[in-house]
Amino acid sequence: MSLADNQLQIEVGINRPSKTTRDGPDGTRLPGLDAHYQYVAALFQALSVPARVKLILQLHQGEQRASDLAQAARTSPSNVSQHLALLLSLGFVHRRRCGQQVFYRLSRRYWGELLAELCATAPDVRAVPNEALLSFSREAKPQDQSA
Repeated sequence: MSLADNQLQIEVGINRPSKTTRDGPDGTRLPGLDAHYQYVAALFQALSVPARVKLILQLHQGEQRASDLAQAARTSPSNVSQHLALLLSLGFVHRRRCGQQVFYRLSRRYWGELLAELCATAPDVRAVPNEALLSFSREAKPQDQSA
């Protein structure tokens, strides 16, 4: 897992944020919006890794064993396991053990539907010059905000 993934897990924690409340301007009780927005941002940050998008799309087809996901993603089981651990901690997937095998499924069907729709409507990146894709990916990386 990359340093950014470790930072993402630290920021979000193992569980989704609690629904703390505070008083709104009119006296109504509001959810702890800062924690909520941080969590939503962490979801999108997790989806910025293409391997995780592929895993979610693969799970959109139904529950699968971790070993089958690794084979479909053409990567090592340990790599897939790391990605699945992050997706599990953020609530994208559920895990079920059956003997020594581990099965994963989407926690909500709409994760797969959303990504399938986005992939279907995305422009054909084969028509985009590699330089443009590289500059976009460099711009998308978070900047050091310690300044």
